[in-house]
Amino acid sequence: MRKLLCYWMRGPLHKGGTVASRLPSSVVNSMSEKLISFCKAVPREFARKPRSLTELDRWKATEFRAFLLYFGPVILSDFLSETVFSHFMLLSASIRVLASPHFCGKFNNYAHQLLVSFVEQAKEIYGPEFIVYNVHSLIHLPANVQRFGPLDAFSAFPFENQLKSLKRLVRKTSQPLPQIIRRVTEMRHFSLRGISRNYSGNCFVSCEHNGGPLPAGYELAEQFMKLRISGTFLSLLRADNCIATLDHGPLLVKNILRIDGEILLMCKAFRNSSDLFTYPFPSSSIGVVLVSQLCSEYTVISAHAQYCKCAQLDVSSVPRKQYAVFPLVHNQM
Repeated sequence: MRKLLCYWMRGPLHKGGTVASRLPSSVVNSMSEKLISFCKAVPREFARKPRSLTELDRWKATEFRAFLLYFGPVILSDFLSETVFSHFMLLSASIRVLASPHFCGKFNNYAHQLLVSFVEQAKEIYGPEFIVYNVHSLIHLPANVQRFGPLDAFSAFPFENQLKSLKRLVRKTSQPLPQIIRRVTEMRHFSLRGISRNYSGNCFVSCEHNGGPLPAGYELAEQFMKLRISGTFLSLLRADNCIATLDHGPLLVKNILRIDGEILLMCKAFRNSSDLFTYPFPSSSIGVVLVSQLCSEYTVISAHAQYCKCAQLDVSSVPRKQYAVFPLVHNQM
């Protein structure tokens, strides 16, 4: 992803025999503006908010992954030629499949075909010098996924994230390991003592409120703004209130209720749903959709029901507000 972005921003203005060329600075600025507009919409699972492309040299690996899997499919169709964008989607769609625990096995062979096509077409679009070892090695990812599971099962991202947390626990240069052990032991001790009545099993609610809305029959329910369950964080704020179920599709969580000890999610579905992209395959087949117009009625589901958290990104404001919904396919951004 970094190599592609660098080529679009700093590549040759024109090179014989290639389709791609450097994007004008005005286009890069427009892409950056659209990218920054997503800041309020990214879920807390994303380690970093999107930054301008002018800061590309300081982007971290997690930012390139977020661009590849989430931001790129929404932004780039308006700025790249059809050929270059379709080539990018070969990479984005195949990596999304391989990162998904639900699809990495089922569509593994197809993902391999897409990555082979990506590498073959890259030579024609960007020139033979584009095919370095890292580009070629993409075609071996599906075999690794078959052996070890989805990409996050053997990703180094969790180690990098945890290292940052551990470094913050060290206050002096001598005996760093004993310092870390003591701080981790203290945190575990106090986290166990801090369990409140709002914790039940693997479900924890917080930020109680009384602002509604409440469906008929639930007038006596307690209301909360935040929920953490099985490692998933949900809230009533836009960045963390989108989920998807098999029965109802994408839903927005409008309230979190507790009644008789049961935690419920009060949601609204979307009236319209369609494919965000159709190449290299219909996006709805892997849960990525374009939605608009919330239903007026509410859907109430159990907090323990089967659903996945999603990112919802603004696509357009006219003639009606539309959102691209992406199921999160990572353990930690």
